[in-house]
Amino acid sequence: MSSSITKPGAKENPKLQRGLEQTAFTSVLSGRPLLTFTPDMSLHLTGEPVSELLAELYDKIGNNAKLSRTQALGCALYAMAQAALVTTTEAVCGFLHTRSGDGDSRPQRYKRGVVTRYSLIQLLKKLEEHEYVFCQVGIRAEGHEKGLASSWYPTERFTKWLTVNEVHLTTADMSNDQELLILKSADGKKKYIDYEDTEQTQRLRQAIHDTNEALQLYHWTYEPMEADGRTYMESGRIELSHRALRCRRIFHGDFESGGRFHCDAQGLRTAERETIWIDGEPTTEWDFKSLHPQMLYHMNELQPPLDCYDPQGRYDKERRALMKSVCQMMLNGKNRHGATLSLVDEVKKGSGITMPYEDAKQAVRDFESDHPLLQDHFYSGAWKRLQYLDSCIVEKVLLCCKAKEIPVLSIHDSFLTTTRFWGEMAQIVKEAYMVLLGAEPVIEMKDSECDWSEVEELLA
Repeated sequence: MSSSITKPGAKENPKLQRGLEQTAFTSVLSGRPLLTFTPDMSLHLTGEPVSELLAELYDKIGNNAKLSRTQALGCALYAMAQAALVTTTEAVCGFLHTRSGDGDSRPQRYKRGVVTRYSLIQLLKKLEEHEYVFCQVGIRAEGHEKGLASSWYPTERFTKWLTVNEVHLTTADMSNDQELLILKSADGKKKYIDYEDTEQTQRLRQAIHDTNEALQLYHWTYEPMEADGRTYMESGRIELSHRALRCRRIFHGDFESGGRFHCDAQGLRTAERETIWIDGEPTTEWDFKSLHPQMLYHMNELQPPLDCYDPQGRYDKERRALMKSVCQMMLNGKNRHGATLSLVDEVKKGSGITMPYEDAKQAVRDFESDHPLLQDHFYSGAWKRLQYLDSCIVEKVLLCCKAKEIPVLSIHDSFLTTTRFWGEMAQIVKEAYMVLLGAEPVIEMKDSECDWSEVEELLA
């Protein structure tokens, strides 16, 4: 298959698989795990075979519509090729995309560099009519009252088309034109909001642009895992593309709510991230320990426990992970009942296990009891302010590293760099936090090849 088509970040989707096993699609699965991914709307296949296929799909097409439909077709074909690349006798792979919807209502600034959702829907339906792709329509399955998403799968006809034409296909990337500074609604509907550019937005966008450019000065590689997430691919180390490292910031409601940095490389599995090399050097990762509750303590001039997710030191690894989710639900939710329901849903999504409501409620009460001094901040929408502050910390760290010529990848509230810069990175992270919060944070290093005796001294 063409080297210009990269494997997608497909992951097992047990929720969708359980739903589809209640339908005729179970014969397609034949006991194999179902892997899914979301298509990249900025990548599309180009070449004479795409133009010829467009002519097959449409008897007539005006010049005004030709370019947009060609790009939409190329985008659909790229996603289909990615799914075909992962589908084997061991797994079935498809991509998630709605098959219904009106025109793209997003403001114009967000339409640059991507194929619109509506255009992609129209081309997928055409490809379905001509039996190049199969759509498993979204369903309401037992235990999934909100319904399951529609998923698309390449057919044998498409696989044959790709085999014949792959040497004549190339991949085009439109992402350089995408907006880096994104504003979405704060009501949970994630609606894109337009805005007037100001000195503030121009400064924010320029900082993103500058730190993205800094990432491109280095060569990044990693060892990819098989789609099941259990073993590494035999192909060995591959390049982590600059487009996967390109960050954007997403705010919610205004430019002082949310604002976290997002990039495709953050979607790597933890085990994949641990294999990243920068210019041939191994890496290490610094992480804030229980960041958001730690910040709440410092914002109120209080001393936090060493580990806010386990202040008494009585939880095992699994219970501590649960308490981390509990904290997130309490900071995001509007009341205890809503946080409890969200926790039940989160556990189900992650493990497929239905956590009893009373057990979830008790976990929420346990966290409340562990942090009586933070009661006023639970169920208050504090997450918006906290994410804004942690994104400001990230911006300071990235700009400082750029000035010092230190390579760094941010993963929300952790920072990956080469082992050569591990000590300096720790100081940069701590200083950025102290500038904004006025107190010294607790940070920890994930597994690395560093001298741990020196780490203890640095953190003292």
